[in-house]
Amino acid sequence: MKIFDAHVHVEKGMNKYDLDNIEKNLICNELNLLPLYKQTLNKNDTLSLIFDFRSKENILHIKDLISNQQLSALKIHSRIQKIFIHEYPLLIAELKEIDDNTPVILDAWYYGHDYAHLPSLEHNINIITECPNKKFIIAHAGGYELLKYFFHLRDLENVFYDLSLSLQYFHDSSIFMDLKKIIKWTPHQKLIFGSDYPWGSPAFQFSLLFNILKELGFSNNSMEDVLYNNAVNLYRNIN
Repeated sequence: MKIFDAHVHVEKGMNKYDLDNIEKNLICNELNLLPLYKQTLNKNDTLSLIFDFRSKENILHIKDLISNQQLSALKIHSRIQKIFIHEYPLLIAELKEIDDNTPVILDAWYYGHDYAHLPSLEHNINIITECPNKKFIIAHAGGYELLKYFFHLRDLENVFYDLSLSLQYFHDSSIFMDLKKIIKWTPHQKLIFGSDYPWGSPAFQFSLLFNILKELGFSNNSMEDVLYNNAVNLYRNIN
């Protein structure tokens, strides 16, 4: 069975990555780490990069990478980028200038004491609705707020869910039932497997997701979509 891990970080090395022969989407959350990520790319891997909307120079560089087919997606991470409420109009304006064939990953992992910069469902909805021709991937499917994301994004056709880390982090909590509900009732074409390595184990999360899909009666074709095809279609810009 083919597997595409849609959410991988490499700055701590890949020695402990515990799935074999996996294609991956590498997500670089810091521009200064981009050379390392480029060096780590395997033949069938894709690369995603943080969207530095504040720098005209970096935006031009990002556009060049996209036009040269060296970049498959952009990432918006409110906590790492420390995005303030008043900056969202600028972010959206700059995002509108990016090719609509480039998907955008929206971080939705609620963690830490830096409450002012935690992900915002309201602002994420605004970004998504202001850019209706772009495809958006909700990283971690919303974290501990995943049920809210499920209900409030359900009618938006351009939204997909990356299940990374939530599979592992919540497997022994009540939130796991909510995650199963999302997987059960979301169109399977909108679900993608990810690990958030090195913060989570790819093998353990694959096992968890595989068992959920079996339990819910997913067909082999639907399972292949969730585990491979959906991510490949998104990150290789297949339209």
